Amino acid sequence: MASHKSPLALIVLLFACSWRGFGQDDSTWSHSHDQWNWFHWHRSPALTLSYGFVQSGLEGLRQSTFSPRSFEVRMGGVRVDEISQSRYVIEHRNEYMSIMAANKDLGRQVNPGEISFASWSLGFGWERGYGYKFTSAAEGPAIYLVPVHGVQWTNFAVKGGIANGPDSSFLGAYEGGMRFGTKGGGVIRFHLLPLLAVDAGYDRMVIYRRLKFWEWLGSVLVEGGGGWVVDRFAERILDSSPGAAPIVNFVLKNAVSYGMYELRRKNGNWPFESESPIIYDTWRIGITMVF
Repeated sequence: MASHKSPLALIVLLFACSWRGFGQDDSTWSHSHDQWNWFHWHRSPALTLSYGFVQSGLEGLRQSTFSPRSFEVRMGGVRVDEISQSRYVIEHRNEYMSIMAANKDLGRQVNPGEISFASWSLGFGWERGYGYKFTSAAEGPAIYLVPVHGVQWTNFAVKGGIANGPDSSFLGAYEGGMRFGTKGGGVIRFHLLPLLAVDAGYDRMVIYRRLKFWEWLGSVLVEGGGGWVVDRFAERILDSSPGAAPIVNFVLKNAVSYGMYELRRKNGNWPFESESPIIYDTWRIGITMVF
């Protein structure tokens, strides 16, 4: 994105994080298991390293883009809380900043006829979900089923392979500067040792050529409304059948997220008219160290 729009990008980030946080605060005050105290915002430092398999695309291209590998570093703060309804169901939160690179040097060569590119991203994300612990020990083995959301700025560069003018012009519009985008997905985290967890996850990231703020905001509010309904439904399940809540919350949150991002494949700010974004579908494995 052009440099003169960087203040707007900052406003977007602050709004997105604040809006999401507001939705979580509403949940915080309404949950009987999440009582306020002066240490509510305490987090344990966490570092995540992950390696991913990226499937990229852009509606309207005549050629296919190659599928690079990616490497991502996330630095954030994790908080795990017990809930009053069950000894073995726990709530997991993580807010983080991240840097990600995707290119052919990370393990996958470009096939003949594919468009080669490289990209790197800076972003912020948040995780909130539930899980199961297998013992009564506070730091015992556990599994977390966690929906993931985030915003990022991406630098995208074509490296070769384009064999026609329209594709060159199409992708060339995304080059240069930092392009705003969002992502949604989920991670299954196996907490094996007090300091170590193994992750397996998926997320879909969209990269906008240019940001149309009001259309983007409307699309975010539509997705947020679906997430709010799932939050309320998960709260009811926690009260009636807490053992089912982590799975139901994870499945429904990811269904809403995937549905919205699938609709954004052709219309980046669905349901409002807008152009197609670049899409990254990433399957990743990694480790998380909690200190």
